[in-house]
Amino acid sequence: MFGVSRWITFIAKEPLFHYPVLGSLLRWAQTLMVSRQRTLSDIKGLLQQVEQTLNKGSVIGIFPEGKRSHQGKLQAGKPGLAVLASRMHIPILPVGISGTDKIHGISWLWKRPHIIINIGKPFYLPQAEGRLTKPQRKALADLMMHGIAALLPPEYQGVYAEHGD
Repeated sequence: MFGVSRWITFIAKEPLFHYPVLGSLLRWAQTLMVSRQRTLSDIKGLLQQVEQTLNKGSVIGIFPEGKRSHQGKLQAGKPGLAVLASRMHIPILPVGISGTDKIHGISWLWKRPHIIINIGKPFYLPQAEGRLTKPQRKALADLMMHGIAALLPPEYQGVYAEHGD
């Protein structure tokens, strides 16, 4: 988007496109829409759009959990885009964002919450070929999410926190 040399195309849930101002902004920004019904054809269609966008040289920005955590803790990642990144051998640039749990309602505008954005080093997931089992897809998503968790303070690492077992 702004301040980067390549356009970043984000993915957002379909209901956000129904808000007049936000929907217009999302369409202007060429945001890809993900259906909340998540039928197999919806998911395949989205992944095809992502692949086309990447093949044009754009960058895809995702929030791999698929939803917002109101406590700010990292939740389990969705495997679809991790599998695609693995198959297409696309680098993943992990970004850890903490402090967003302080943003709710409108009062945050004058409270000025402290938000921290840490950007890690790009990495590649192992190359995947053929049909993957559910555990294999989850393992790829977990590798991606551990890259993000490493950029967050322990209290925000959620399901990817190291427990020292």
